[in-house]
This record gives sequence, C-alpha cells and structure tokens, in this order.
Amino acid sequence: MTTHTIGVFMGAQYGHLEEFHEAAAAMGHGIAEHGWSLVYGGSKSGLMGEVAVNAINAGADVTGIRPNSFLPEEAGHEL
Repeated sequence: MTTHTIGVFMGAQYGHLEEFHEAAAAMGHGIAEHGWSLVYGGSKSGLMGEVAVNAINAGADVTGIRPNSFLPEEAGHEL
C-alpha cells in the first residue's frame, strides 16, 4: 500500500473569512479519510492548527515541524 503525506504550511491566524476556517477543518478531515499523513508547521493556532487538530481527531498520523525561533511564543500541539 502506498502511503501519502500531505505538507501544509499556512497562516497561524484565522483571518476574517469563516470559509477559510471551514475549509481548513475539511482539509484535516479529508487527509484522515484518505488514510494520508500530515506534516505541518507545528502551530496549534490559526488555519494551520485547524487542519492539524481535525486530522488528529479523525485519526491521521500528524507531524509538526517548528523552527526553534518560534518557541515558546507560538504554542504547538502535544502529540
């Protein structure tokens, strides 16, 4: 079986459009539903965090990668 990994690096803020929030949540669910893994920018905030939390909750394997320069200001998920 071929394993696919999706990389997501996007804003750690939500912005002003609810549609982006909903699309990020759907992306996280979709990644898990397809049996794919997620590699993302490591933040638990904003759109990027929304993708990750929904992928995690739907059962996907998730890896967060954050540069040390972001720590501790930008909180990450405890995986």
